[in-house]
Amino acid sequence: MSWSKSSELFDAIVSHSTYSERKGKKMIYCSSNGYMYFILTKDGEIGFRLNKADQKEFGEAYGFEPLISYGATMKDYVKIPENLYTEVELLAKWLDRSHVYVNTLTSK
Repeated sequence: MSWSKSSELFDAIVSHSTYSERKGKKMIYCSSNGYMYFILTKDGEIGFRLNKADQKEFGEAYGFEPLISYGATMKDYVKIPENLYTEVELLAKWLDRSHVYVNTLTSK
């Protein structure tokens, strides 16, 4: 998917989320409590930051790949598989779970 289409998907997911707000212009992300938890990479890939239990659940249900940005594996992130790109409301629920997770972490 092109970066612009990924950006549109990112915005659609955020618009269906309970808590999230898009931030950034060139690097697009959502953050809370001092932590990023939803990101659009320069390669057009989108990922959530999830706790270990949610990573396992997401992986069992949809497949799991770590998110890689600028050659580095993003800690606790799962990449959204392309077969879920039409499931905006489902992805928004996972985004909400991601938001809840980062708010359990020690504030930065």
